[in-house]
Amino acid sequence: IAFGEFTKTHPIGVGANFTWSKNRLGLMEKKPSKAFGFIADGGIDYYFGAKETVSSFPYQYNNFTYLHTYAGIIYNLCKKGNINLTTGPALGLEGGYTTFFWGVNLAGAYYFNEKIAITPAIQFMKDPDSYDPLLSIAIKGSWAF
Repeated sequence: IAFGEFTKTHPIGVGANFTWSKNRLGLMEKKPSKAFGFIADGGIDYYFGAKETVSSFPYQYNNFTYLHTYAGIIYNLCKKGNINLTTGPALGLEGGYTTFFWGVNLAGAYYFNEKIAITPAIQFMKDPDSYDPLLSIAIKGSWAF
């Protein structure tokens, strides 16, 4: 779900991520001895363009695709949950144009069993040519394997 100014042009989207961290994801038997670790994340988000009427004419914003590759830190709060902060480069594709972005993602996961978790997240996406960043919030389902 887009947040802030981004909601005016792209209110909702879908996405898929692949996240890797050695021995840190999934329901664990015990909390790791070192609470902090490395995490890497890559994914694609697809935001649907909004429709609006401008001077009594309908207008459709282009759909927006966001491809990212992030790295950062993960903090294991307990054996059932963690918080991670990642950042890195990304590409934004909209209306035939590709733009370089820089992004940050703050997420947390709570595991119901060894493999299944709920993961709330907030993502900050910054295009160097624009003043305001794009923000989105998400509730994801996660599967550890």
